[in-house]
Amino acid sequence: METPSQWSAQQLAEFLVAVSAFADETRAVQGGIEFITEAFEAEVGALIDRGRVLAARGFPADRTPNEMLVESARGDRDTVEIPGVGHCAVLCVPINFSRGSGDLLVGRSGSPFSREESSLLRAMARVLSLTLHNLRVVASLRARQELLERLVAIQRSISTREPVTGILDAITESTSALLGGELVTIHFRETDDPGTLTAVSTYGVPESRGESLAQRIVGEGAVGRAVAENSLVVIEDYQSNPDAVHESLAFGVQAAMAAPVHDHGETVGGMTTSSLAAGRQYSMTERELLLSFAELASLALTDARTVDALHWAVDDALHRALHDPLTGLANRTRLLDRLDNAFELRQHDEYEVSVLYVDLDDFKTINDQFGHSTGDRVLVAAAEQLLASVGEHDTVARIGGDEFAVLIESLGDPAVANRTAERILNLISARSGIGSTGVSANASIGIAFSSAETRSPEEVLRNADIAMYQAKGAGKGRAVTFEAAMYEDLLGRIELEADLRRAVENDELEIYFQPIVSLEDQRIVGAETLARWQHPTRGWVTPLTFIPLAETTGLILPLGSQILQKACIWFGNWQAAHPQAPRLGLSVNVSAWQIQRPEFADEVVKAIAGTGVAPSTLILEITESVLMQDVDSTLTRLHELNGMGLRLAIDDFGTGFSALSYLRRFPVDFLKIDQSFVAALRSGEQTIRQLTEAILVLGSSLGIECIAEGVEDAAELNALRDLGCRWGQGWYLGAPMPPDEFGEYLASYPLGAMPDPVPRRATRGLQDQQGRA
Repeated sequence: METPSQWSAQQLAEFLVAVSAFADETRAVQGGIEFITEAFEAEVGALIDRGRVLAARGFPADRTPNEMLVESARGDRDTVEIPGVGHCAVLCVPINFSRGSGDLLVGRSGSPFSREESSLLRAMARVLSLTLHNLRVVASLRARQELLERLVAIQRSISTREPVTGILDAITESTSALLGGELVTIHFRETDDPGTLTAVSTYGVPESRGESLAQRIVGEGAVGRAVAENSLVVIEDYQSNPDAVHESLAFGVQAAMAAPVHDHGETVGGMTTSSLAAGRQYSMTERELLLSFAELASLALTDARTVDALHWAVDDALHRALHDPLTGLANRTRLLDRLDNAFELRQHDEYEVSVLYVDLDDFKTINDQFGHSTGDRVLVAAAEQLLASVGEHDTVARIGGDEFAVLIESLGDPAVANRTAERILNLISARSGIGSTGVSANASIGIAFSSAETRSPEEVLRNADIAMYQAKGAGKGRAVTFEAAMYEDLLGRIELEADLRRAVENDELEIYFQPIVSLEDQRIVGAETLARWQHPTRGWVTPLTFIPLAETTGLILPLGSQILQKACIWFGNWQAAHPQAPRLGLSVNVSAWQIQRPEFADEVVKAIAGTGVAPSTLILEITESVLMQDVDSTLTRLHELNGMGLRLAIDDFGTGFSALSYLRRFPVDFLKIDQSFVAALRSGEQTIRQLTEAILVLGSSLGIECIAEGVEDAAELNALRDLGCRWGQGWYLGAPMPPDEFGEYLASYPLGAMPDPVPRRATRGLQDQQGRA
């Protein structure tokens, strides 16, 4: 008589032989359940994977109690009531799948299951799990080999640029073959109606049914959802799914899945596989297969459209390489190419080549005041005006931010260039009327002609550029023709820039002081600090020459810092040597470059730290144009300085862009009336006198002191007194002097004090910050 262990070993061996004989996973599962049910003399058996019955024995095919079996597998009960069988003992053991764990269940109406039977069922579960794994590996290898062969063939078709329709047909045929003969379709969006999908390739669909499946709506059905959601969509219960399409239901589709098809990353269609088999479920491998073939369709489509667009792309790239994207004008490369061609045509003396270099005046101010979008619109408007000013065969190019060039090719008439420049000036200076701003722009133009001495197109363009800068220096809004001497001036400027750089690096520039005087009693109340440069070979270089040069090169930052430090040190030493003297005001000019630096306030703190200069006696002078540059950050910076106890003056007031609103917003303590107003008072011109008086009244009403600049004689002094101006400076009141001479000057003249800060502004003591510097 066999023992239980011998019986179990025999049953297990027979089970291993039985399930190993099956060639595919589905048959192995079904056969394994049948063998186990018979081996345990059970009425029912089932294999359950993640809440889904994979196979069952003991029930009619269409009446398997799936929910009851799943609940029985999840429960801990030894018995259960099974429909059609009655009260049954239940034995359930876990089984491992590659994608997770499931349950193997048997039930019988006879005796309960023994411990040996439980061990046997666990062993059978392990055998079945291993067998299914091996079958899956073999099937996967076989499928991968066939898939690889088909993928290589299709890839070869794409690389050899075969017709895209043939490639798509090969894709649908291959997909159908690998998925067991399913219906496969590729749909693309309609060009005129992107919400409609039209079939471009099908396989396995009878011709009688093809028309009904030819069109789909984006968002409906499997393929419509795949396109709308740009993701894989799987519908395995198609007949009861709310997303099912009526035509597919009528055709008998039981399951479907669809993947999106792309062109350069854009979803342009979808690929669908449909099954008419009941209970069809798609494995992960099958889902990945569909995604792979959809990607192949995307590659074929992208490649085909790339080839179709290749010539257009080349032409477009060439156009973009030679044209400015904002204005559509030729760019520098295109201009130089046209200049090269023009030079080749200069084989006859009567052929003339000229270049106009056009630069918009004060364009940075437009950008700062109205924003870069408005600035761009000004540039576009300027481009249109340039095109309207030139001849049909002339070339207009944008070669820099606000810089344009016009190439004129004419026959022996240099006057054509001058007439064109005049038309450009007239058109560009006209009010542009952009938006509600009414922005207007002027231009400066440099004109250069080809000549026997001109060696290259680049030289003509350079000469026009040099002439343009001459036009700006002469007052802007005009045209200047290049002359050889201008190039020499440019070389001199470059040399002077190098000398200035060395002078700043070596701290060679000097400071001078010009007295600021009370016009009522001639007392000295302060001094303005002035920079002076004695060049080793050129002698004294005027500030009108080197200050703008420092501004354009950025040298104004280290130069301004040096001037501020020297002035504070000298004034602090003088004040310490004369402790009984009144606190004189120290005025120092500050550039826009310095004000825009967030660390400027710290630089000021360091400059006066330990010098004894009282914060309220330090006056920082800025020009009106500074107020117009990046208004919000400038306002923040000036309030920061004012809050530290420093005082602010607007230099050359009346010659720039200031408005009453700016004076009310900015913490201004002094207005320095420009010397052009003061000089005009001597002639008794009534209009100038009224303007000067208006400035004084404006300052008084806002609590701002006024200082007149450039007082050169007694007549101007008396006129200013009559108007009620309290403070002034100029050669008549005291010339600029070096520090030692200024110290002697202070010893021989009565001293006063600058007016106290207006109490309407709260200040924070700088002394605390000096201690931290």
